[in-house]
Amino acid sequence: MKKLEMLKCLLNCPDLTDEWHFSYCITRDRNDALTKEITKKRHNDSLLNPTSETALTLFFLGNMDAWKQIGTLRVLPRCFDLNRNKDPRNKDFFDMVRHSEEIYNISPSRKALWNNNRKWLKNIIICDEKEIQQSILLFEFEIMSKAFHSIKNQAFKELSFIDIREKTKWYRFDAVIILPTRKSFVFFESKFTSDVTPYTKGYPFVSQMMRGLESAFLLTHHQNSLYNGWKYKYVIICPRKIVNGKVMQYQQYLNAIDESIFHYKADMRKNYERANKKIYQSYFGLFEELTPKSICSIYWDELGETLESEYPGFFSDYFDKLKKARLKKESIENIRSRFKTAGINVDGREE
Repeated sequence: MKKLEMLKCLLNCPDLTDEWHFSYCITRDRNDALTKEITKKRHNDSLLNPTSETALTLFFLGNMDAWKQIGTLRVLPRCFDLNRNKDPRNKDFFDMVRHSEEIYNISPSRKALWNNNRKWLKNIIICDEKEIQQSILLFEFEIMSKAFHSIKNQAFKELSFIDIREKTKWYRFDAVIILPTRKSFVFFESKFTSDVTPYTKGYPFVSQMMRGLESAFLLTHHQNSLYNGWKYKYVIICPRKIVNGKVMQYQQYLNAIDESIFHYKADMRKNYERANKKIYQSYFGLFEELTPKSICSIYWDELGETLESEYPGFFSDYFDKLKKARLKKESIENIRSRFKTAGINVDGREE
């Protein structure tokens, strides 16, 4: 089976094009990895890998968004530079989004489903149906990016309470929904069988989760940020039940974020020589106040239920398509296993 035809089946998107990934800010290399066959060494990003968080994130967020950006965007968030043989992010795209300019060339006909869940509509993605149809979904979103956010032609780096001015990257969200007219971000961190990393390379007292939380906060509250005044939510997508009997650290953040911030503040004081003192003194108090209101969770099975509710027989139809496409039996079972481990009822029976 040709790669594109295989991706159409795996992602449940018959409208997929050869360069579909640029519409969602995905690199060519990452796109190539999606169809890697499973050998003794499993590729983390392969859609055939039964434990891939990338596969879950792409499949569910893409289908929730109805893959509405393919063939409809006026300007793409990532494009191929033939001279450099690279596919960088497109600054023009992000400038248009920030200024709430019309980013769609034609109005998407495929309906995004985020408004179908009242809890999300009230607490997470707060917008009307027209605004969600004009929203932008991007995957693997590095927040320290010159194309996304630059000041005087330099990437904005005031994204942490520690001094990271020498860094060229800081935090990559698994996905983000941007609502330009609402001036709002919904940042996603996907978790499946893995946990959050309790440290950052070179900064053992800064956990992965705290790094993401402070990045989202400072992007939208630092006085020098071009996105100052925008709203944000930090959403963890995770299984409802404990996977493999292991209590995950991200659950502790969700259940006791105040305590986690308290410990981070104590660690900051112990390592104050490494702090960006101006940012810490100016913004940490507000960070403490706002973060508990900004962090929330979505369960994988909620996404599955939303798709099944909108399209009755969604999962049975999906697996029928995989069989008709003559995908290997082992590959189909890997996908089924991934869904079921995430807590999604794919067999049409009560779990």
